[in-house]
Amino acid sequence: MNTIAQIIVLPSNFTPPDARAHPTFSYSVPAKLEGVLLPGHFVLAPFGRHAAAKSAGGEARLVSGLVFKTLEVLETSRVYDLSYTGEIKPIHDLLDPQPVVGQAQLHLAQWMADTYLAPLCECARPFAPPGQTIHSDLEYALAPGAKSPARLGSLQAGIVAAL
Repeated sequence: MNTIAQIIVLPSNFTPPDARAHPTFSYSVPAKLEGVLLPGHFVLAPFGRHAAAKSAGGEARLVSGLVFKTLEVLETSRVYDLSYTGEIKPIHDLLDPQPVVGQAQLHLAQWMADTYLAPLCECARPFAPPGQTIHSDLEYALAPGAKSPARLGSLQAGIVAAL
């Protein structure tokens, strides 16, 4: 049996247009979190791919989310969406050792989403601790083969060195 967690992804400053159609996203629970992960836990999970990272063969960006529920399944390759043929990504990390949202708040968020036809992520966001939304929307990198200008100030040289 494999454990799958349904995660309410909490985007930092926008609600995805399909948030109502896809209220939660499925992630596999890594071995280090088996038996530890509970509904209401605050997690860090890979989500989508940046266009710049995709062209460079990069990894998915990491976003924060709340565990909505966990499920035991026989096969993780096709959990809900039978048209999805990709691999289910694992949760990256647990951000807080204790659940930050209780069962009552998760049920209330679900009720609000169902009653008012609102995205679940927007209904769950008020229950998440303030200021803890983690996102990585921008990624900067030097263009492949780009030459550094001959004259750089100390600040510019430090930025180029960091990239």
